[in-house]
Amino acid sequence: MVVLSFQAVSFSHCCSPIWRGNNSSNIRCGIAEPSGVPAPLGQKTKYNDGLFEKAFMTLFARKMEKFAANNKKSESNTKGGNGAKSLFDYDYETFVDVSKRVMQGRSRLQQQQVVREVLLSMLPPGAPAQFRKLFPPTKWAAEFNAALTVPFFHWLVGPSEVVEVEVNGVKQKSGVHIKKCRYLENSGCVGMCINMCKIPTQDFFTNEFGLPLTMIPNFEDMSCEMVYGQVPPPFEEDPVSKQPCYADILLLQLPFCEIRYSEIRSDDRPIIPFDEFGFTHRGQLELNVTQISLAGPNSDSSTLELSKVGFFLCTRDTWIHVLQQIEDAEITCTLQSDSIHKVFTFDLLPKPGTNSFNFLYPESNADQYTLVFANCLPQLKVSMNVRSAMYNLENGKSNRRDYLSAGKTILPRVYFLFFIAYFVIAAVWINILYKKRLTVFRIHFFMLAVVILKAFNLLCEAEDKSYIKRTGSAHGWDVLFYIFSFLKGISLFTLIVLIGTGWSILKPYLQDKEKKVLIIVIPLQVIANIAQVVIDETGPYGQDWMTWKQVFLLVDVVCCCAVLFPIVWSIKNLREAARTDGKAAVNLMKLTLFRHYYIVVICYIYFTRVVVYALETITSYKYLWTSVVAGELATLAFYVFTGYKFKPEAHNPYFVIDDEEEEAAAEQLKLEDEFEL
Repeated sequence: MVVLSFQAVSFSHCCSPIWRGNNSSNIRCGIAEPSGVPAPLGQKTKYNDGLFEKAFMTLFARKMEKFAANNKKSESNTKGGNGAKSLFDYDYETFVDVSKRVMQGRSRLQQQQVVREVLLSMLPPGAPAQFRKLFPPTKWAAEFNAALTVPFFHWLVGPSEVVEVEVNGVKQKSGVHIKKCRYLENSGCVGMCINMCKIPTQDFFTNEFGLPLTMIPNFEDMSCEMVYGQVPPPFEEDPVSKQPCYADILLLQLPFCEIRYSEIRSDDRPIIPFDEFGFTHRGQLELNVTQISLAGPNSDSSTLELSKVGFFLCTRDTWIHVLQQIEDAEITCTLQSDSIHKVFTFDLLPKPGTNSFNFLYPESNADQYTLVFANCLPQLKVSMNVRSAMYNLENGKSNRRDYLSAGKTILPRVYFLFFIAYFVIAAVWINILYKKRLTVFRIHFFMLAVVILKAFNLLCEAEDKSYIKRTGSAHGWDVLFYIFSFLKGISLFTLIVLIGTGWSILKPYLQDKEKKVLIIVIPLQVIANIAQVVIDETGPYGQDWMTWKQVFLLVDVVCCCAVLFPIVWSIKNLREAARTDGKAAVNLMKLTLFRHYYIVVICYIYFTRVVVYALETITSYKYLWTSVVAGELATLAFYVFTGYKFKPEAHNPYFVIDDEEEEAAAEQLKLEDEFEL
């Protein structure tokens, strides 16, 4: 419910200067320091946004930016001058700017439709129907939503409070008074407020969620009243329909639905890689490029050799051959090679000065291809918006599109089968904990949590891939996948550290050096997950993409090495204890257990980080799913081994030792002195 309401409110905003009677547009004279209350009129309220707020600003701004027109003013402000923003480059001002650019070239109804499309893409399938079941249009539901709005949306709309209103003759606390709307204050725009905030939010709650909502903005003091449970009036009868506004929006049309959207800004790289995709014999590439801009010492299109600027497809083997041709001076430009599949070059633009084109390229040669942009003109800087959609047409009369690569099309079923496997393991583990509840330690409940998080992670990934396969969009499942992937990663490494230290099994405490390992591993896992999100959301066209990938690999390796130290420390402590406390057999068995676990952890890390990568590299593109299966099987085996070896025992075999076994263990420990890690 919290997430649904948040999404509905967050995208409801838009763009014409605010008028006060006969006065001109609002002039902001200064910025008031944050004090928990809105700044007086004439001053702009200052907010201290934390990581949580900026994370949502980034997520929503990126979703909205797929529909946004190009902003030339921001080209020079982006890092590196290429227009590709990093994860923390987004703030509230950027979010408002994206909303303004969404309005450009669209009518009032088109702007509202864009907001609706974005809202639906952020929600899991079936969410509106579930909302209707949980929150029917009752007084309680209206008051509950009003109560949630105040604490959860402070960063979005500013300070607000719940107020009593009258709905259909009944007084109820389902009103929210926004003292000074942050969005309206930052945009200074009537059109943004009406067409991308008020109307879409009202319609979304009323028609999609089934809970009527009326928003009453006050353009004099920038306040707003939200009344849950009150049916909004038709637009023609709404006072805001007569609110004056400027019609100074540029006439620029962009497609409503994007499969993959990339922005290139003032980029002079000779090669820019985009997505990689495995085509069957019925492959298709849809390429839509807008806002093409060429800048350089001589950027006159009539004198440029534009046949050396364009897009092409190539395989890995082909690319090696092309590099060899360039080295042998057979060609001077990648686009001159006869080995590549040339898609579109800029000399094919319909007429001089044209800054956009749409092109459908059929690919009948089945193979793994990379879409690449080549710029063989020195010092020429290219800016453009690229929408690319690669898919395969299924056999039969339906000709349905499959947006997953040929080697990954069965991944939804693979992930779902593994989800069922972990679900069964979780059920079995719960049964074991119940039967042996007298010997259960806290670590066993933590192990259960790790299995459950892994199961939900696989379920979200299965749904994510399923929707991408059918529609080309994750429909919000990617957000859930990132959340559970983050939780799963942290919990798994923490579990390995805790087991390695013997916490809750050998001893009820952690030493300082063991705590330091956790202090190192957990923040590194946070960094690794941030890097993973950036890698997935940006793509290889970004200049920082490879840097983030290297950061991810480095952090992952450091975490894998760090978790081995506690196991080594436990092994050494057990060896010392076996020599001194007279319980040689008991400690020898514990020592053997931890040695086995040490070896298994090393094998698990090596297999999932090295062998799986090698399989992905050497396997044919048609069988890329095998590397995923191999990695998931190794992970499943590791989970099962850990649970089996460290399960709760009612009769601990360590304490059933006779004299002969004790003497044999003592002799064995003498031989163990030669073993060093």
